Amino acid sequence: MSKKRKLTPKQEKFCQLYVNGATKADAYRGAYSTKNQSNSTITNNAYMLSMRSDVLARIEQLRKELAEKNKYTLEKSVKKDLRLIEIYENALAILQDDNSTEKQLETASRTIRHIGATGYSSAQERLSKQHGFFAPEKRELDVTAKDFNLKDLFGFGE
Repeated sequence: MSKKRKLTPKQEKFCQLYVNGATKADAYRGAYSTKNQSNSTITNNAYMLSMRSDVLARIEQLRKELAEKNKYTLEKSVKKDLRLIEIYENALAILQDDNSTEKQLETASRTIRHIGATGYSSAQERLSKQHGFFAPEKRELDVTAKDFNLKDLFGFGE
């Protein structure tokens, strides 16, 4: 049974920097003292470090954690927008219901003023974009040479 080696603090910092967008060389510079090293030495050392099995495993683990964090953030954003839309639409329904109490009407009115039509529309737009409903518009033009006067365009022709 092989013993799993723990990364040194410098190796951990290298992994963190690399996963958060630094190049391997820049991550190496951020984690190690490189003032007396040439760029090619730094690049080579960074590459060699990144190929170690324990460092590779940590980089993969950090990438998975980052992906989960981003996924959670998107899910949380979607849930908040859905909740905002639901609250706004419920408040509108209360205002339209003849059986609503004075207190319900007051609360619904305050809710609608607080969220506002812009907040409601923005939440709907964000959800639509996140679900791919906003594709760029494609326009096709059917243009032929006879639609243009060549003399006006180029100073010669007919």
